[in-house]
Amino acid sequence: MVFTPKLSNTLKTAGPSLAIILLSSALLISGIAEEHPAVYTGIIVDLCLLSPFLVLGIGRFLKTSPMLTLPFLGVGFFLCYFLIPWEHRNMLTVLQTSVLPVIELGLLSWVVYKATTYARKAKKNGVTRKDGLTAIREVLQNSGLPQGLARFLTTEIGVFYYALWAWKPVKKDSMEFSMYRESGQIAVCLGLLLVLGIETVVLHSLLSPNYTVFAWILSILSIYSCFYFLAHLKALWLRPTILTLEGVWFKNGLLGESFVAYESIEKVERRASIPADLMDSTGGLGLKNPPDTLNMLIYFSTPQMIKKPYGQKKAYRILGIYIDRPHEFESSIHQELERFIRARDESKVFPGIPEN
Repeated sequence: MVFTPKLSNTLKTAGPSLAIILLSSALLISGIAEEHPAVYTGIIVDLCLLSPFLVLGIGRFLKTSPMLTLPFLGVGFFLCYFLIPWEHRNMLTVLQTSVLPVIELGLLSWVVYKATTYARKAKKNGVTRKDGLTAIREVLQNSGLPQGLARFLTTEIGVFYYALWAWKPVKKDSMEFSMYRESGQIAVCLGLLLVLGIETVVLHSLLSPNYTVFAWILSILSIYSCFYFLAHLKALWLRPTILTLEGVWFKNGLLGESFVAYESIEKVERRASIPADLMDSTGGLGLKNPPDTLNMLIYFSTPQMIKKPYGQKKAYRILGIYIDRPHEFESSIHQELERFIRARDESKVFPGIPEN
């Protein structure tokens, strides 16, 4: 393993907290705490408070990401829940209700702040516009977290960012295209929000007298689903499909996105259905693959990848989409393809001109 400066700083940041976790686990397994119950309180404070705050404090000096506190926070609470008897969890309950929400809110605010700052800097420097979800993804992927966890948290934070935070309208230009005006997505999402709202109230009132815990679990899941569909509705508006200098950035709210270089595009075809022999190789940006509703098929020379919620990915060779202003989109993408091919050919003739 090559120890880069970034990896070395991460290990230095995590080292003392790892030692605390190992020592606390050894004390719990050894049985010493059973003979001296007061030790349980000290272990809870060490695992759930001292360990993550050490990561946070050392990280400020070594300039590592505050997001590194998340794994230690999770491991600390996990060990306390499974290794400490319930009658000795009083301190754990206090920390769970008072300290944990503050830490979670602080980390969420940090990610949103960094993502917003990153997007503004990119826009100021003339970089292709970075939307909120893309900025959150790049902040988390560079935070030192495992990539799987970073991708999962991207969706979680993105839901609350778009549902509660992102309200500023975005002015679209001629190279940006939406996917919601004519596809029926707005009506479907509003219908789901209405059904979920009614279902939450009715089921909670029916189940809570006899099944309180189960009723609250269903209600929380329903409320989260409402947040998700509200966030998706706003993301449809705030995250358009963009034709950039290098390729096409297809986006469909929070449900899917894919960036495709112009050199990979073989042809663009106006179609309302997918031929039976192409079903297996066709992907969509929505919940269903292949999509049921579309007005365009785009063929590619090499397999492409769709990014789905919670880190899921889907490979495809043909993309089926329902794009608004299809005539303008088809014309614009052909113009960009011609521009790209012309620039590429000129760069071969004149090597001094860099390729796009």
